[in-house]
Amino acid sequence: ASAWEHVAGAGAALSAAKLGAASRLIRRPGGGELALGRGARLVVEQETCALGAASTERIPLVAGPLAVPGVTHAGPWIATVSAGEPRELDPAAVTGKGWRAALDADQAGAGLRLRARARGDRFQPLGMDQPVRLQDVLVNAKVPRGERDDLPLVVSDRGIAWVPGVRVAQWAVVTAATRRVVEVSLERGAQARD
Repeated sequence: ASAWEHVAGAGAALSAAKLGAASRLIRRPGGGELALGRGARLVVEQETCALGAASTERIPLVAGPLAVPGVTHAGPWIATVSAGEPRELDPAAVTGKGWRAALDADQAGAGLRLRARARGDRFQPLGMDQPVRLQDVLVNAKVPRGERDDLPLVVSDRGIAWVPGVRVAQWAVVTAATRRVVEVSLERGAQARD
């Protein structure tokens, strides 16, 4: 069966007009979305093309403080935080490219919390001398447009310390001089219970 039949049901047909619109959308540089009918939509972003259900229930991120150490439920996200002395760390956790990050606790400061992005956010990714627009970081990291507003950010009073799946902040990275480490891991879970 075709992907269309899988989404819309056996025997479902896509009109010539919808096929033409889908073809134009796929070729358009900026991408976008197209409602195809029968509860389906086509989403084209950067180098991906997805065909799926038109309506998916979105559970918003619940902004708030992180328990250090502890477990925090924030909408669909579960954050697990531990604190301690530096030890040998997974390189992916040091850079923050995955769903776990190690932060210099003294640099990140107290008051770590989760929140969604806000208009005008700036972030200084690991390896950069100056902060840049968070929007540019997300686009360059190829975070799909539809996921950017739902991506939790780990922030402190100093700013965005970690963009999960992308990078830690230059100022929060664990170095040889680090005396205390905070490790944060994020995973999708059930809606917040606290």
